[in-house]
Amino acid sequence: MPETKLFPDIINKLLEGIVLLDCDKKIIFWNKWIEQASNIPVENAVGKSLFALFPDLEYTRIDTCIEQAIKYRQSSFISHTMNPIMLPLFHFKDGVEKTKIFHNLRITSLESPDSGFLVMIFITDETINVLKEQLLKKRALEEKILNEKLRKEIDERRQIEEKLKLNTLVLNNTKEGVVITNHESIIESVNPAFIQITGYTEKEAVGQHIRLLKSGKHPEEFYKSLWATINAAGHWKGEFINKKPDDSLIVVESTIDVIRNREGEIINYVSIFHDITQRKKQEEILELRSRTDSLTGLSNRRYFDEALDIQWQVCIRNHFFIGIMMIDVDFFKKYNDAYGHQSGDDCLVKISRVLQANVRRSNDIIARYGGEEFVIVLIQTSPENIREIAESIMRDVQSLKIRHSASDISEYVTISMGIASLTPTKDLSYTMLIEAADNALYLAKKSGRNRIKNILPGDPPGL
Repeated sequence: MPETKLFPDIINKLLEGIVLLDCDKKIIFWNKWIEQASNIPVENAVGKSLFALFPDLEYTRIDTCIEQAIKYRQSSFISHTMNPIMLPLFHFKDGVEKTKIFHNLRITSLESPDSGFLVMIFITDETINVLKEQLLKKRALEEKILNEKLRKEIDERRQIEEKLKLNTLVLNNTKEGVVITNHESIIESVNPAFIQITGYTEKEAVGQHIRLLKSGKHPEEFYKSLWATINAAGHWKGEFINKKPDDSLIVVESTIDVIRNREGEIINYVSIFHDITQRKKQEEILELRSRTDSLTGLSNRRYFDEALDIQWQVCIRNHFFIGIMMIDVDFFKKYNDAYGHQSGDDCLVKISRVLQANVRRSNDIIARYGGEEFVIVLIQTSPENIREIAESIMRDVQSLKIRHSASDISEYVTISMGIASLTPTKDLSYTMLIEAADNALYLAKKSGRNRIKNILPGDPPGL
């Protein structure tokens, strides 16, 4: 089509960067924007590994996301605010580096009729937004200093109101929400940013107690600590979960300052805040990804080790019984060879759902321990109940009837399980319990697979 001839010209005129990689992470294209921002001509980049040009990025979040795009066709978003190690991009003028570019990356996979499977990195320049954010923070700091100065200089309510009027223009144009209450926490004044952030109009807010924003998500101890700090120091800084008129929730970062008269009596509280809801959601997503297995959604190995250490200490203090199940999918390599890796992944996901259906208590742990190996930690569960749960899991896996023509023992997928349990003491380590469960699993596989074996910590694997 004639218009396709325009595509390279259009792509090179975009105000965003585009980089295309092949499955070996070698550059096959980047547009004029990235050429100018990196100061590397496209002819010097094509055919080279991205990490040969930017070695500091190897083994970083960018490398991980490219791997996920190649292996799992998984798209990722990386922000400079969460990942300081990014592409070294700059604004250049007359060949001289001027300023660093703050940017976000979107990494995704795509299919090309000519080149096969590719990885695309889409780069957006967020420098202006970052500078705006820095300016807003500077203004917020200036406003805080101004409020502190007002608190020291103003000794009567009328004088405070006059000073506040002088700052009305600033307050009406800042993106920080501002709310002023009297000494009983009744709202006296709000600015436009307060209305935009909270959803309450001035008419709805003024005259109401500040608890109008209370979401019920904070315990009473939170408020007791807050007021104790304000009364002692005259200042508090922290985060609130607030409620909007439609009952939706927002997270704000807030400072609260006390205004006193000459006699030292509190006459006003001034709160300045900004909305951090989206930032908190992004942090939660990143935190979840860091501790979960991307395929099954179960805990990953790193989080399992941390959680087990915590639960082990709890069991020592409270003399709780603890049990571990090690679970392995029988002849899984043969299954992958026979049915392909996608079917193998589907098989692991189905088995993980069985584990979740049988283990539901919040303090128990389910994790993907290795490729086809899972581990379950059960707290305050008797050996008999642990055995019952293990048998239920084995029955449920068998009931899935996942065909496995390459298995040496069954026409369907089966699992082997090893169990170890004890009441921990300070002179024992949880690694001993893991080793015992692993030995039990070894014994189950050695005994013909598709079975459950129990041994005690310290017993040799051949028992």
